[in-house]
Amino acid sequence: MCLLIVAALSGCATNPVTKQSEFMVYSEDQEISIGKEYNPQVCAEYGVYNDKKIADYVNLVGQKVAAVSDRPDLDYTFTVLDSPIINAFAVPGGYVYVTRGILDKLNSEDELAGVLGHEVGHVCARDGVRTMSSALGFNVLLIGASVLVNKEDFDTWAPWIQGGAQLAFLNYGRDAEFQADELGSRYSVAAGYSPRGQTDVLRMLRHLGDTEAASLEELLATHPSSASRVDRSRT
Repeated sequence: MCLLIVAALSGCATNPVTKQSEFMVYSEDQEISIGKEYNPQVCAEYGVYNDKKIADYVNLVGQKVAAVSDRPDLDYTFTVLDSPIINAFAVPGGYVYVTRGILDKLNSEDELAGVLGHEVGHVCARDGVRTMSSALGFNVLLIGASVLVNKEDFDTWAPWIQGGAQLAFLNYGRDAEFQADELGSRYSVAAGYSPRGQTDVLRMLRHLGDTEAASLEELLATHPSSASRVDRSRT
């Protein structure tokens, strides 16, 4: 058990964006393997939008943004999902997805570049595997605590520890969203697009958050408020 805890907590890597050392269990090769495993599952769950012209267009813009990112050497894949949900997301290793729902709401290539840049930002910062590493580390510590203390004490404190961890992960996720906004703006500008594109998207999400709350529930539940993101994008 002690060896398991030490092994799980000993991994560190330099973040490609911040250049700072951070707790990381997964190597880049493992990160890419995780993405390759998730990609067919995501495509099967949502369905891939059957329009080659749109797919090629999204990929063209995405590749331009990815080429000026902090991880330009990754093999990025940009996929349009056949879903009316207004959403965009990424999985580890360079896999980026936008739904036809969000494409219907965009008014310019600048806005598309802002959306794709935001998701590329998540990939570059390794947010997916960073969250997975933190969750794994917490679970190993919790298992270790269950072994080291008596069951009565553990049962008393475990819910409080888990609740605190959930709050920490929520704050962590919101910080990652703000960082991805900043990276998305930087990457899209470097690729030749207007920084207004991302701000306009955030304004759109803010408006839809007031008028179409049900369709945005999944997106906004894990993101900071669009109003605060709009304010930050102006600075």
